[in-house]
Amino acid sequence: MDNTLENKAKFFAQYWDQTVLMNIGHPFKGDNTPDNWYKKFEHDYLLLKSLSAISDEQAIECCRYKSDLSFFTKKKWEVVRHEHHIILESKRSAHSFSIDLVSGDVEFYNNDELEVTISDTTKDYLRGESFLVPFYDLDKEEILNRGWAVLEQEVRNG
Repeated sequence: MDNTLENKAKFFAQYWDQTVLMNIGHPFKGDNTPDNWYKKFEHDYLLLKSLSAISDEQAIECCRYKSDLSFFTKKKWEVVRHEHHIILESKRSAHSFSIDLVSGDVEFYNNDELEVTISDTTKDYLRGESFLVPFYDLDKEEILNRGWAVLEQEVRNG
């Protein structure tokens, strides 16, 4: 994907109506006026969170978000963190979930057999919580290198 203002606008649009757009260091919330949107974002970026900063509660909600599994809310889920993924397990179930902290994909397992990978709906949830997730063929590092986003932790450590 080319590094154009049009593609940057498409990336920004995924986070619409969230206060994450930084305009010369000040928060700016889009006002639904297309002319205003295109005039203001050339030097702007989104202030987002790294997937590694996801809380246990958010990880559980992400897996529940569109799983449509009635048993999900009946279980107590244990969150186990690894370097590149988070596992949700329940001692009373043969089911588990894995959240990929690079892609944002969620995998559902039944008796350690991969049943399904849930991608788009969980990424919608993660974007709604202001997490940086890949965009088309752009991974997190490329989005950051293009200056389209900055991670909150980097700003605090600045």
